[in-house]
Amino acid sequence: MFYKNIIFYIFLFIIILLYFYYYYYSYDTIYDINNINKFINSRKKEIISVKNYDITLYYNILNDDECNHIINYSKNHLTDSKVFMSDYNEGSIATDIRISKNTFLDPNIIDNNNLINTINKLENITSVITNLPIVNQENIQVVKYDKNGYYNPHYDACESNDFDDKLNMNRSAGQRIYTFLVYLNDDFEGGNTFFPKINKNVKPVKGMGILFKNINDDENYHILSQHTGTVIKKGNKWVCNIWVHQNNFKNSHNVNLCYCPNCNNTNCYNVAKLKGITTCTLEHCININCPNYFKKNFDCLCPHCDNEYCKSKKRKECTKINCTNINCPKGKINIKNNTPTN
Repeated sequence: MFYKNIIFYIFLFIIILLYFYYYYYSYDTIYDINNINKFINSRKKEIISVKNYDITLYYNILNDDECNHIINYSKNHLTDSKVFMSDYNEGSIATDIRISKNTFLDPNIIDNNNLINTINKLENITSVITNLPIVNQENIQVVKYDKNGYYNPHYDACESNDFDDKLNMNRSAGQRIYTFLVYLNDDFEGGNTFFPKINKNVKPVKGMGILFKNINDDENYHILSQHTGTVIKKGNKWVCNIWVHQNNFKNSHNVNLCYCPNCNNTNCYNVAKLKGITTCTLEHCININCPNYFKKNFDCLCPHCDNEYCKSKKRKECTKINCTNINCPKGKINIKNNTPTN
């Protein structure tokens, strides 16, 4: 009887150890950056390479439960997908380009721990495989394509090479360098991810993620990155997109866009310097380090002065004592009265 009890407690102890090992050390439950490398290295990886352009496939990035966590939450938050058009507005519905519904996963408003863990896992994986910080990532976008849904050939980066167009689309975050697309199901027909410029087709596999680059070294869109979501013939398709920018995206809407090349504020995004502008052209520059600041913010008290930005322009008449501006009626008188006579 004594030995039976010992065997029972040993068995129970082993079960408890296995439980804690699975809970604390399983690749599928540990999502911090210290363990994510081991997880990624344990996954099957495949590289499609054409014309020096790579598409990397990572199998079993998410397990069935994690895929289902995302789908089940997103079902109740979907809206019609929009497209960022050439006029660079906030996006509009364009059924000739895409038919789908989507939502974004905002960890700040989600109270489901399982889903939060899955989001953390995806963010950390994306950070490791792109070698860029999580703050450069947009919130995860979840997309659902119903039967006959599709997304015609498009680019994830700004297609215009004009600096202002890219700025209007991305603000201080810069271009979308990478896309990490993860398939949440595969029980449908059609819906492949096709890259027409290199004639390569990726068939969705549940839990698999694909990584591809959206820009060239010159920071303009990569022509080979064009891709499409082919028509869904049967069932519905669920995917999630993680877009990774050049700079901090999470805080990009709080960053000031600066147009004075003389600004030394490291917290602003200096558009002037990035565009190669060396002289401040702002009519109302508020940068105290700018040579034009004094001129553009000073009131000389004479509305007839040569500085078109001087605050004195708001005055109806000169109030400057001993004004000597030859363009000012009061100044002319002072000049005449002070001119020595022979």
